Amino acid sequence: NARICEANLGVKIRQRSTAKAELVLRQVVKVLFDQIVHDRGWWEQSQEGAKMPLRRFLPQVGLSRDHQPDSVSGIFDYRIDKYKDGFNKFHGLYKKIFSPEIYRKLEEMAEGEAETFDFPNDLWAKAVYHLILDYAFGKEFVGDDILNSVIPLYHGFEISNVLSLERF
Repeated sequence: NARICEANLGVKIRQRSTAKAELVLRQVVKVLFDQIVHDRGWWEQSQEGAKMPLRRFLPQVGLSRDHQPDSVSGIFDYRIDKYKDGFNKFHGLYKKIFSPEIYRKLEEMAEGEAETFDFPNDLWAKAVYHLILDYAFGKEFVGDDILNSVIPLYHGFEISNVLSLERF
């Protein structure tokens, strides 16, 4: 007769892997894009989409945790470089999918300095919207290329939000 018990050893310290995070992000984006394409009939018919708020507070369940999130110091230059490298890699795709205005703004960010880096929310939303449209209806680019092109944009959007919190 063996006894079983549970021991609370505290918060698990994890080493973050950028490659793994990008793989997970790509898989999440693929599932979201595929589901949007699959449910496109609902999106076309639904009038609820215009009425729904973009952000809602979700209910909390369970115990609140008192540990702090990992520090983000030291990732600024790395994430901005990931955005710039990704922009350079996918600039041809971006130029054909995005409007000249969106492309110009993304290009300015890629050429700008880290201190002034800013990826506005509306630019992120427009970019993702156009990528979803091309993923669903476009024939010029392979779906995998479109999915991969989201990753550098996400790095830029993420670090812009972190920088805005730092400036706050």
